[in-house]
Amino acid sequence: MITREDRRQLAVIFAILLALIVWAAWPSVVHPQTLFNCPSSGTMSAISYASASITSGVNTTLTVPTNALLAVIIATPNIINMRDDGTAPTGSAGMPIPPGVAFPVCVGSLAKITFTAPTGMASTLNVMFYR
Repeated sequence: MITREDRRQLAVIFAILLALIVWAAWPSVVHPQTLFNCPSSGTMSAISYASASITSGVNTTLTVPTNALLAVIIATPNIINMRDDGTAPTGSAGMPIPPGVAFPVCVGSLAKITFTAPTGMASTLNVMFYR
């Protein structure tokens, strides 16, 4: 028979295992360039910086510098939604970029990136371009 204490111990073991799985996967979440074979910004030269106000209901695109191969995007202070497939994001749909997280986007998608803020929010988009 499983006691209450046994259940608690199993719950703790399960939580630790789950935490280890998330921790092991974290580098690919934090550094998507490893998933999409983006060049590393550490081996590239910065060529331009851009900043834009992002509001809900308004789609904003980037002016991409010539020869840019990589853009590193950071939203502050709120989340923003992004799409790079030619379809505009909405306040409730798109790839969410959490505030303060560096999100790299590679060559092919740079010209197609569109941003908006979730409904009722606003944010600032900070972008560094590299080649």
